[in-house]
Amino acid sequence: MGTGRSTSGGPGAGGLPPGLQARLDDLWFENYAGWARAHPRGRVEEVGGWRIASLGSTWPMYNIATPVSGETVQLDRLRSAFPGGGYRVWVRDGMAAAEEELLSAGFRLQLDLPAFVRDLSAAGPAPDARSAGAAAGYGAGRAQSRKDIEECVWGDRISLWLDVAVRAAFPDPWQVAREANRRFYQARYGDRLVATGQSLVHQGVAGVYAIWTAEPHRSRGLASELLRLICADAAAAGATHATLQAEPGRLLYTRAGFKRQYRYRVYGEKDDGHA
Repeated sequence: MGTGRSTSGGPGAGGLPPGLQARLDDLWFENYAGWARAHPRGRVEEVGGWRIASLGSTWPMYNIATPVSGETVQLDRLRSAFPGGGYRVWVRDGMAAAEEELLSAGFRLQLDLPAFVRDLSAAGPAPDARSAGAAAGYGAGRAQSRKDIEECVWGDRISLWLDVAVRAAFPDPWQVAREANRRFYQARYGDRLVATGQSLVHQGVAGVYAIWTAEPHRSRGLASELLRLICADAAAAGATHATLQAEPGRLLYTRAGFKRQYRYRVYGEKDDGHA
């Protein structure tokens, strides 16, 4: 597998304009690369036709690679970049050559996610009772303080699982928020965190991440309100489109004006012991 196979990267998956697809691809990678740059052991590089971002930890979903458009992918170079294993390779519709190379080398499919895109310049859907804002007693907005931003990442009242080892393996969310156009959102009931969301604006497109609502507080419009705030802020920052990848919650996203455009598939090596 040293010579590899050429892959164009397939700009325009789902019928999107090639320029927009290229920006969405860059945004997808920047989401991981931004976290990696903020960590002392992180690295971001291109090797053997792959874009790579790694936290230098054993968390495979934050050690990632994706094909570089127009270059030849070389699996031996990919494997040498992660000698200890514990990484994931993402491909989207239109990256068939790279995907065939992975399958022929014994990689296995581990995750299959649809990608949704919303044109922020178009009028959004009319709000209804489920998306007209947070329910009475709840407050939603952008997290501004270190405490609130850390809580948006680590969990309500700083989760008990957040020990020294976890902190060492993941970048400081406060540093990431200060050094990149990444924003954190929250909804609270009293003093308790009950819903979260994140965004990243890069090259005029916005990524939406980590939409979560605590189970006892669902069906109160919290996720819809956070999504509305995220899209409004992204448009104000100059973003023309917003995107997200998700399997559950499709109805929430389509109501907010997102349309399913293509899919991402995530591969790992068969002998990789990481789930």
